[in-house]
Amino acid sequence: MSKRSDRESLEQYSRFADALIEAASKDELACCARLLALGLARYRAAYGDLPEVESRVLMESETRALVNARALAEGMKNLVSTLARISHQADPVSRN
Repeated sequence: MSKRSDRESLEQYSRFADALIEAASKDELACCARLLALGLARYRAAYGDLPEVESRVLMESETRALVNARALAEGMKNLVSTLARISHQADPVSRN
């Protein structure tokens, strides 16, 4: 991450993702979902499953804002980069 806060990064990547999702075709979104699923499968093969309780806690707004902004920002960064590549858009993440 750069000098900006993890929360600012998360908000910026979320805006990028929203714009790319809005512009993407159904096929591009499906391809992106498959690639991200492959990355998750590789993670699970190497490190095991993230417990369901932990997954739910990650998405709770207070927890997200206070503890997990960095992890969520990295996830959003991955989503934005993947979708930008698939949809042949300039990757806004590479400029940051």
